[in-house]
Amino acid sequence: MNPGRILGVIAGIVILVAVFILPFGPMGPSLFGIANPLLGNLGLIQQSGNQALIGITYVIIVSFILLTIAGIVGFFPLGCGVIGIIAMALLTIAPNVISPGAGFNLSSFGIGYFVAWAASIVALAASFWKARVEKTVSAPPVNVTVNTPPPPPPIPPSPTEVVVSPTITVTQTQIAGEGRPVRPEAIQEPKPSMPPQAGQGETTPSMVAKTIDSLKQKQASGEISAEKFQEELGKLMFRDASGKFWTVDFRTGHWVYHDGTKWVEGNPPLTLKEISAA
Repeated sequence: MNPGRILGVIAGIVILVAVFILPFGPMGPSLFGIANPLLGNLGLIQQSGNQALIGITYVIIVSFILLTIAGIVGFFPLGCGVIGIIAMALLTIAPNVISPGAGFNLSSFGIGYFVAWAASIVALAASFWKARVEKTVSAPPVNVTVNTPPPPPPIPPSPTEVVVSPTITVTQTQIAGEGRPVRPEAIQEPKPSMPPQAGQGETTPSMVAKTIDSLKQKQASGEISAEKFQEELGKLMFRDASGKFWTVDFRTGHWVYHDGTKWVEGNPPLTLKEISAA
């Protein structure tokens, strides 16, 4: 059980003990002992016409009822603390308002009065403790969904002549080590009626081919290392208008798209969105 709730229950029991057992006056009875005869003689008190006596009587009776409720609802520390403090404030302030000349004297109260005050304050403090513990324990986890592209197809350790099809009109050569002879093949780029226009953050398969050619030239001239070359190839991943991921399988030189589970060869659209701009 929440420790704040346990403390509230204890505070409620203490309030009930203070109300029904401990003396509220210096040598007098408990608050129950004071309120019980007043309840029995309420009609006679009202008939007396003494407004101060009637007022004090109602204050004691109402305070007794509120403190009894506060003790019973100790399982709910906030209610116990608030009701208890209201009852004790009423019992403390109202007599001085009804009889201004009486003044306030702590010696006129017994131990039950002070215990009820302390227990009410403790119950209110326990409600904040309870709320803090519940917030810590029951805070829902935050689920963050990151839309990351799938891993690209593996890049050969030492690519030789890589040609991207079907949109690059250069010689296509199989990567060494694939178990097949090298067979050059000219692949013609399809010519749309209107050339594709790449907007900001967009590219075309032809532009990707030029990028690959530029990287190959830089590696051949020694401007970039083989590791840097492979790193740059791994960045060539794009998305189409439907959100599908596209890249080049550098083992075959063909364009591939990710169908949700694997990479599949296909013809890329005329324009592609760069991942960094998506």
